Amino acid sequence: MQTLYGAAAEEAFHDSGESRHRPPCHKDTRKEYLDRLDAWSCAIKDSKPLWMHGLAGTGKSAIAQSFCEQLRARSCLGGGFFLKRGHPSCGNAQKLFPTLAYQLATVCPQFKAALAPRVANDPALVGKSLSIQLQTLILEPYRDAAPHHHFVMVIDGLDECDGEDLQQEIMCCVMDAHSVGLCFLVVSRPESHILTAVPPMSFDQLGIRGSFPDIRRYLVDEFERIRTTHEAMLKVIHPWPGYDLINTLVEKSSGHFIYAATIIRFIEDRDRNPPNVWISLWESRN
Repeated sequence: MQTLYGAAAEEAFHDSGESRHRPPCHKDTRKEYLDRLDAWSCAIKDSKPLWMHGLAGTGKSAIAQSFCEQLRARSCLGGGFFLKRGHPSCGNAQKLFPTLAYQLATVCPQFKAALAPRVANDPALVGKSLSIQLQTLILEPYRDAAPHHHFVMVIDGLDECDGEDLQQEIMCCVMDAHSVGLCFLVVSRPESHILTAVPPMSFDQLGIRGSFPDIRRYLVDEFERIRTTHEAMLKVIHPWPGYDLINTLVEKSSGHFIYAATIIRFIEDRDRNPPNVWISLWESRN
């Protein structure tokens, strides 16, 4: 398995050190989508691969991160790969299937027993084409292993992979994976070239949209956390900030979590002015 580990991108695991840059969903938000993903994963033998898509800033990666944690809690997470454009490992499509195979081998002994001889007999498998990697490193040993329960693979940020042709190839590769009882969740922006690679009826689809109620909950909770934990805020009383400003920020977010998260990071930056100073300035301008 050392050969496989050497070809894997550990930074792309859902629980790697890199995951601190992609926190899961805020408590009690995005429940609609997480519930739908949970239902899809529980009916995996009757399900197609799932393409979850949404515009930038709608929280797709947070949903994928939370879903990975839910799957792991149920011992159903086969592996996760969080792509990152320009990263030497996380942006490298050639590492995708070796990484997923390595993770699955660590959680499924039957799969590891079926995979290990293949890699030992032909270490060059980790450098083959994507379709050969998927077949020889994942699908064939998974079919031979016949695990007692099913596993789900999560690929987040497909559009972060370098090269539209590679993105299309990955989508084509995973289409038939469910034939062995293994299924894939692929997450990306709704790029036209990815859509054209998805033949009708070959993938289930889940579109992600922004949510004003979830943004409001996130902002209210995060501002209260800042108020109760920041040393410069100890004498500031609840409610802070005012409800009018919360309403303004929710409206300006257009339902996109990336806007709300950026505001919170800016306000709580301890190298800047105290949070209440920034809020006072903001309120005076609105």
